[in-house]
Amino acid sequence: MKAMPRVALLLTLPFISFAQSMPADSFLLISLRKDFEKASKFSPEPQLKWVELNTDTASGLLSSLNEAGLATAVRGKRVLLLIHGMRTPFYRAKKYYREAVHWAGETDSPPYDMAIGLLWPGYEPGGSRLQVGIAFLKANPRARKSGKKLAPLLELLAEEAQSLDVMTHSMGSKVALFALKKQDGKVDNLFLMAPSIGAKTLDKNRKYGFAGKSVRERAIVFYSRHDPAFQSIGRKMMGHRGIVSKNPLPEEKYVNVDCSEAIRWHSAYWGSQLVFGILEGYLSGEGMGH
Repeated sequence: MKAMPRVALLLTLPFISFAQSMPADSFLLISLRKDFEKASKFSPEPQLKWVELNTDTASGLLSSLNEAGLATAVRGKRVLLLIHGMRTPFYRAKKYYREAVHWAGETDSPPYDMAIGLLWPGYEPGGSRLQVGIAFLKANPRARKSGKKLAPLLELLAEEAQSLDVMTHSMGSKVALFALKKQDGKVDNLFLMAPSIGAKTLDKNRKYGFAGKSVRERAIVFYSRHDPAFQSIGRKMMGHRGIVSKNPLPEEKYVNVDCSEAIRWHSAYWGSQLVFGILEGYLSGEGMGH
């Protein structure tokens, strides 16, 4: 399994840009939340809406879309699905996704035609350390349930899109992995930023060992030993250590990227030149040597 040398963290690479579908200046959100935005309750069924991209308003919801419309919107396109972590209100998820969509300047050949964001009910931020700990325990089963609810839409995306990559942050990794659990080869690439799963759980016979079959190309893990979210009891998490395997995992499929020199707080991945630069290198076929 390849590891990213810390010295290489200062790479300056071309950024990514995303060509969005209509409506203009918008991107698509899939919400599993009640009333689309509430972060503590599930909706009966997934909801799909176009959302204003370049606005700081909390909402900016535009027209709705059904599953047939989703299939048409993604058909033949290179799609990137974005999944936030726990305790992420609507306005913050929108900010993170906008950074992911706009982080890059324009390139001659953008790697994606369309970016889609997911909203799942992982609770609101705030509260004491004890309340945060309780929210973490409660968010875990919600991430699993979210993954199961996302699975049919993920299958639709995989069938209709030319290619499908998934980028997650923190507990969003669990949402993606549970969505992929029974779907062999549905995703081309899986990009896990600060994954809040055990460092050894991608091993063949461990909890998420099925990812080797669910992901066609590669799984790239971005981690940081300086991420405060993984201090103390979180030191055994993949977000702190990267992928740890007793038996060597295939280098062409599993990649560790040590972001310790660049990432010092949990949400910094969303605006990281390092993260998007390395992805640009891989998506252009040049890998870390770019």
